[in-house]
Amino acid sequence: GYVDPKGYKSAMKRSGDEGKMYHQGCVEEYSYMHEHHIVEFADRALLLPDKLIMDMGWVLHMKFTAEGNCDRARCRLTPRGYQQRCGLEYSEHGSFSPVARKQSIFIAISITCHLGLFTRVIDITKAFLYGICKEEVYVQVPEGFNNTADAKQMPFGCNTVLRCIKQIYGMKAAAREFYNVFAKHLTSDRPGCGFYQLPSDGCVFVKCKKDGKNILLKD
Repeated sequence: GYVDPKGYKSAMKRSGDEGKMYHQGCVEEYSYMHEHHIVEFADRALLLPDKLIMDMGWVLHMKFTAEGNCDRARCRLTPRGYQQRCGLEYSEHGSFSPVARKQSIFIAISITCHLGLFTRVIDITKAFLYGICKEEVYVQVPEGFNNTADAKQMPFGCNTVLRCIKQIYGMKAAAREFYNVFAKHLTSDRPGCGFYQLPSDGCVFVKCKKDGKNILLKD
């Protein structure tokens, strides 16, 4: 079977369009991080000597068509979240993120079937990247974009690091902070929102309307 590359260098050595797909995927992922202000450049020289700079790596996966041909490369930047220290790089509240209780899911399905309601599953693209990083967290510039001779890639030379403005996949508080942003948005008075959380389950959001109710479960 197909074996995904274990790193950036390994991916770039893949022959033909496969290597080009991985390169394009990495460029798009890294550009997305900067364009959406998920990370920003920082100067290591201005940080305290004992400040943790987490390692950053690539998780690479090739998606295939029904015919078995390479379709597109999925590339994700992931810091080594296990290096984070409680109270310093993530909150002392921990990394727990609530999910809907089984009873809530069963009840919602039962109501849907009994009343003949419409059910839809929503997948939020790059969900964890919406979470706010409340602590000062720094990561290394990822492989493939750390050429010290290129001022655009490394504006502070060998001292260039990245500060995380938002959470990234692999960080301990990523799931928790996404839930906080998600719940705050649904319960706000913005157009299309106005849900309220059930006291019995913080992952069930209900919105009353003249023509019925909308029930949303976060899992």
